[in-house]
Amino acid sequence: GSTGSGTGPANAARAMRTLQLAKECDQIKKYVTDVPARIDESLRKGQNVLVEGTQGTFLSLWHGTYPYVTSKDVTASGICADVGIGPTRVDEVMVVFKSYVTRVGTGPMDGELDAKEIEKRQWGEFGTVTGR
Repeated sequence: GSTGSGTGPANAARAMRTLQLAKECDQIKKYVTDVPARIDESLRKGQNVLVEGTQGTFLSLWHGTYPYVTSKDVTASGICADVGIGPTRVDEVMVVFKSYVTRVGTGPMDGELDAKEIEKRQWGEFGTVTGR
């Protein structure tokens, strides 16, 4: 279920304690900041903070159609946890839906249309990372 180039390998390396953190990489050190601290500072000043998530619940590592999922919790609460925002700090959540489920990789999916029907309806989707 992994593209092999995103959060999956990074999360696996982190769990194995072999990941090099961005703050340890000299080439990008000047671009790295303490994101939770910066967000907290902005919220304390009464500023608005926009956090953008990706994918959707069916791709969530915890709530999705495992094993055809991404390597993160991509729900609103998971996205907030990723950047260090507690639930009491969130005033609004905006959700954008598409009318069909996406998954990582191949595998069974209830109600899935075959390739001919997808093409006929012009519902094709292209994965920019995997090329699928």
